[in-house]
Amino acid sequence: METQRRETPFLPLLQRSLSWDYLGGGRGNPCCHAETDWRLLPFLVVVCPEEGRYISRIRDEGVLAIRPGEALVVPAGVHHTVGMPDPGVVSYAHVRFALFGSMDVLRFFEVPRRVTGRAGADILHLVRDLHQAMSAKPAGADAIVQAVVRQDLAGRLLRAVVSVSELRNMETKDVFEMMRMESVFNYVEDHLDQPIRRADLADLVFLSETRFHYVFKKVIGVAPMAYVMNARMRKAQILLAQPTLTISQIGQEVGFPNIFHFSKAFKQAFGRSPLHYRRQISESLNAIYTAAGPANDG
Repeated sequence: METQRRETPFLPLLQRSLSWDYLGGGRGNPCCHAETDWRLLPFLVVVCPEEGRYISRIRDEGVLAIRPGEALVVPAGVHHTVGMPDPGVVSYAHVRFALFGSMDVLRFFEVPRRVTGRAGADILHLVRDLHQAMSAKPAGADAIVQAVVRQDLAGRLLRAVVSVSELRNMETKDVFEMMRMESVFNYVEDHLDQPIRRADLADLVFLSETRFHYVFKKVIGVAPMAYVMNARMRKAQILLAQPTLTISQIGQEVGFPNIFHFSKAFKQAFGRSPLHYRRQISESLNAIYTAAGPANDG
């Protein structure tokens, strides 16, 4: 009789924590624009040219020319430019996939910047279908069906990207230690608008501050308070890409009641002030949210 292997508790933990946000996209948009300035975005960028050639420059990697049937895939936190010098048509999606609220899922993978062949075609169809699903405005019980459709398409898009990527090596003990940090991840995500002390985080996992600092940095790759600051800045990036809050309000949302201190921290993280960043992102993404036109930008 075959014995069924017990599932590791880490998998349900990851499933519960996995989330996604659709931050913009387009389907079959006319596109023609000069190469943008360098940009550093807090979400995954997927661009699929359907007509014409799409250009992207990746810092330290060179220039890519993406053609119909291929997909440009740029994970969060990668410096890049984009451009389409001649008129064409693109479909694209900007999506943030996260674990534990603020940890980018794709940080665990080596993601190819250009996806070709069947995989590239599959990504195009998913990008188009996801945009259509996100544009629908269902009411009543239909909203439940649409929520299921959106969840399915987002999961399939992430799966399509992961399937052409290589998983970075992690030791078993590192996986276990990451499981231990669930309460820390949740606490940080829920308290970004408040002061957070390393001692409080260490108490959550019953470790001394020194031991907690060592374990956290080894498993996550950054020190605990650097992780907190990164989480604050990532949330600030997301909020700055939306026009609903003032910069002062955004600072308060991410734990900086003093706008000067917020601006200083943001500039240290990204090399530009929150106001400059908002203007740059607005200029770069403005055409994205326009119905259609020759200036549309992925």
